[in-house]
Amino acid sequence: MHRHLLWLALAACAAEAPPVAVESNTLGVARIAIEHTSDGPERTLAIHGFDASGGELATLALRTGAIRYTPEPDVMPAERTFGTELTVNVAGDERGTYSKVTPATYAHDVGRYFGASPKALAFLAIPTVARELRDEAGFVLAPAAAEAADQTYTAYQGWGAQFRSDRPTAAQACYTAGDAFTRNTVHVVSSTQISYRFAYDQGYVCRNSNGTTGCTNAGCYYGPCGFANPSPYNGSGYPVVVAAWQYNEFIGYWTTCEGSFAQTPQTPQFADVTPTCNCTGCNADGSATPAGCTHW
Repeated sequence: MHRHLLWLALAACAAEAPPVAVESNTLGVARIAIEHTSDGPERTLAIHGFDASGGELATLALRTGAIRYTPEPDVMPAERTFGTELTVNVAGDERGTYSKVTPATYAHDVGRYFGASPKALAFLAIPTVARELRDEAGFVLAPAAAEAADQTYTAYQGWGAQFRSDRPTAAQACYTAGDAFTRNTVHVVSSTQISYRFAYDQGYVCRNSNGTTGCTNAGCYYGPCGFANPSPYNGSGYPVVVAAWQYNEFIGYWTTCEGSFAQTPQTPQFADVTPTCNCTGCNADGSATPAGCTHW
């Protein structure tokens, strides 16, 4: 009797649907199996992708619940909070497992700018997979630069005023120039993490997410040095930041900063940067404090 009741309780917490056909994609995934499980406040979405003969090509796990997160591992210890942990594995992906931990208070965006490899992004971009991610935890697939750019993106060497002076050296610092809401820096934080940070526009600090003023201090989406909270990309191997070539028939060729983890040591394309932004707070008029501090 007790075993029977336990089985019923477990069955109520897990729901696996039969494999379903999916939209055409570059990976050759023909069908996916979707499973939802829960344990109290903890929820997990698992998706397995198969080719036409039944061979497994990709797996995805999205856990919602208690996580440990820090935007700067070398500066601040990880703290327990509520959020999501996404992992993606695709057969033959040279970058290995893609992982993204996101606190509930952050935007749940995922895409190439957040460290996803082309193969991981191809699996996430399958409409049925993207819909499950959105419905489960509000994830939004960030558009590729080729689809969203209004002008050419170009990767440059980053510089000191883009980084807070109370933070460690920004290793392999790269800056992608572009239009508003797309400018970002990419740099190596540690041997296991690369950081992506977005900015509204050069010279604009202490702003809300839409670029307006009126916020103060920690209430500002873009802080006193002009950048939003970093989106970490975790991995293993040898972290490297490169100027990656992109192409679009309407724009042509351009480069963006892109971080990845290589299997062997790589010669850095970008130099390390000593942070020089000494701004620590925000006024409602969009100025940084203390007065006269240096930001980008």
